[in-house]
Amino acid sequence: PETGREPRRMVLINLNLGLYAPALFPRQAGRDFEPSEYLGRLDEFRDHYTVISGLSHPGVVGGHAAEARIFNGTPSNQKMGISLDQYAAKFLGEFTRFDTLPIGMGNTNLSWSADGSPVPAESRMSAVFQRLFAAETASSKKAAKQVIDRSNSILDLIHGQAKRLEPRISKADQDKMNEFFSSVRETERRLAKSESWLDTPKPNVDAEPPVDPASRSEFIARMQNLFDIAYLAFKTDSTRIITFNIFEQNSVTVDGVNNGYHNLSHHGKDPENISQLKLIETEIIKQVQHFLGRLKQTQEDDSTLLERTTVLLTSNLGNASNHSNRNLPVLLAGGRFKHGQHLVFDPPDTTPLCNIFVSVLQQLGIEADSFGTSTGTLNGLDLI
Repeated sequence: PETGREPRRMVLINLNLGLYAPALFPRQAGRDFEPSEYLGRLDEFRDHYTVISGLSHPGVVGGHAAEARIFNGTPSNQKMGISLDQYAAKFLGEFTRFDTLPIGMGNTNLSWSADGSPVPAESRMSAVFQRLFAAETASSKKAAKQVIDRSNSILDLIHGQAKRLEPRISKADQDKMNEFFSSVRETERRLAKSESWLDTPKPNVDAEPPVDPASRSEFIARMQNLFDIAYLAFKTDSTRIITFNIFEQNSVTVDGVNNGYHNLSHHGKDPENISQLKLIETEIIKQVQHFLGRLKQTQEDDSTLLERTTVLLTSNLGNASNHSNRNLPVLLAGGRFKHGQHLVFDPPDTTPLCNIFVSVLQQLGIEADSFGTSTGTLNGLDLI
């Protein structure tokens, strides 16, 4: 389909501490798999998801450090490359007020621009709600216009100074300068877009603004806020691309859990640790279940939001207990894919996770044959 003809959306979710593989991956491959412990909670969506095992990012290593590269797959010994959300935004961003919406629980940048600069995520969902839905007053519009004008003036000044420097610097520094200019051009584009939307009223939503939990330990409430914002942003077509992480190092308020989340992810095969870890991860799956349900129940023209939204849930850790970045957990839901299967890649870790990124881009209507370390689209994952 042509980009923009039918709205296509994408949400990328990273679980910084992984998912306990035996509770996620079914024992059988193909379409006749018996749901695993976690997938049993998603049974109503069986025809709307694909679970995939055996994928990894070649050359991306370092345990927890790999989380920053999960959505670009750039090998750890290379300069950071553009992330999937920012790449897709080049094609889908023009249709909405916000090109992308990087949000999350803090601590990690998952979004990266073409020059390898981080695109910061907002962790206060109350602030995101304001940006998306708070009506602009005459004074707030004037203030926004002043910020845009001031930013443009600063960019002009920097541009002029850099141009004067250019003839006197080395080739390596000129390359850095070119990267800088591309970053400046991108900032200019975003400022121009912000200005063009100033007189377009923001959508009204029948929802209370989220309350940011007072404590980081309120893990479930923080997750709910992320999924609520994602749903409202898609429902109002405020953006078509969202990226966020689900993460907490320390204690989490989940019934039956009395150890830190990070400690439990390093379970060392201890049954009690695994039991508590699964209680936390079950809460994550419950949020996914609720989110998919809301997307499925929301009509848009002759379709549903679920049919028009690709949800990719994964992690940089295949086995958090030993910091392995291999055999990553992958759950792909929604969108125009032929779902209802467990795709197994064997031997594991010979197929790049970036192959699924190419498939997702093509499903979004973006003509892409490669992304990152991909070798093509993901075999067995077909479009409807």
